Amino acid sequence: MPAALKNAIDWVSRPRAGNPLEMKPVAIMSASTGFTGGIRAQEHLRQILSSLGAIVIAYPEVAVGGAGSKFDGEGRLLDGAALRFADELMRNALRVAAALRGIAVVARPPRG
Repeated sequence: MPAALKNAIDWVSRPRAGNPLEMKPVAIMSASTGFTGGIRAQEHLRQILSSLGAIVIAYPEVAVGGAGSKFDGEGRLLDGAALRFADELMRNALRVAAALRGIAVVARPPRG
């Protein structure tokens, strides 16, 4: 995971009691020039966000390998399968967000 992303997450998650990520749905996607498309970085990010109380949408995983040939010059994703997975992931995230709107969150003391 890039250090800048980890630092941003650390910064926004402090103090723990006011953590804006808690009970928020989060979708993770990655792309890299390597074969696995950043799947290990996704796993690391998933662990970090889950520990902060974010609701990480687990399915489907979207990792675009060989990204150098799967995006056009303006950064648009061209790979049909990856686009379908990304669309499904976003639909799942929206369903979770809609469900959470109807749930009352009970305040609890901050974790140590």
